[in-house]
Amino acid sequence: MNIYLDNKGSKVPGDWYHCKNVSEVILLLNQSPESKVSIDYTNGMIFLKWLYHQLKTNTNFVPPIVFIHTLEINKQKELYNLYCTCLDQDWHNHQIKLKYTDSQTIFFSHLFLWSCIIAIWFCFLPAWSSIVLVPFIYLNVGTTYRVWYKHYKLTRKEYDSYRQI
Repeated sequence: MNIYLDNKGSKVPGDWYHCKNVSEVILLLNQSPESKVSIDYTNGMIFLKWLYHQLKTNTNFVPPIVFIHTLEINKQKELYNLYCTCLDQDWHNHQIKLKYTDSQTIFFSHLFLWSCIIAIWFCFLPAWSSIVLVPFIYLNVGTTYRVWYKHYKLTRKEYDSYRQI
């Protein structure tokens, strides 16, 4: 959903829903979490303070994409700086750490599972049967590692690109 926050209501683009105050925007964001919000200066400051509070208190909150439609350069910079403060590294790093921790958990649980299978195999089955098991384990653990490493590289790339902003 496209939300246009402006207390004056002048020249609202065609497919944008016009809101005159922040409470209307909050209601619409609760209905459609993945939205775009275009803000003016007056209401934009209030909205960004609300957004900052949401990001600090609610780890599951997905921030909307924010556009600034104020024409004055100084006010644009002030809103942009406040927006960057809202999306500070604490919240973003928390999201990245969750992704990385999930991928590590999956990788090490697979590793533990295969270690148990190997231990049971070598304790209770004849030695010649390991010829069948070792290549299978190698392929499975190798595939799991490659998937985990790819996920790790993407997460690391996301983290590095965010730090450069």
